[in-house]
Amino acid sequence: MSGIQVQIPDAALAPASGEHEITLPSGARASIRQGVGRDLRLAQMATGQPFDPLKFEYALLAQLCTVNRKKLTLEQIDTLPINDVLELQGEMNRLNFPRPAAGEAAS
Repeated sequence: MSGIQVQIPDAALAPASGEHEITLPSGARASIRQGVGRDLRLAQMATGQPFDPLKFEYALLAQLCTVNRKKLTLEQIDTLPINDVLELQGEMNRLNFPRPAAGEAAS
């Protein structure tokens, strides 16, 4: 058995309010959203054991990003051009893990 496959209609992947859209270096359009606890949990589950922090980051990208309005799998992110992956990582981190402004104490 190869596992469970979930089909998501393209209409369900249209950018929602609060999503950040960018054009990747390859020209593809990407949408990144702010995550919730469920996204974190699912990315951790996809990583498996032993824990691999890089695999976790790709799994989190797969949870939070769409490219050309299509949700990607962790394995598909492995096949993206490196510039696209680096751009997605940077934007996901900026949107979900903002740094405190200069002079602002982290709480």
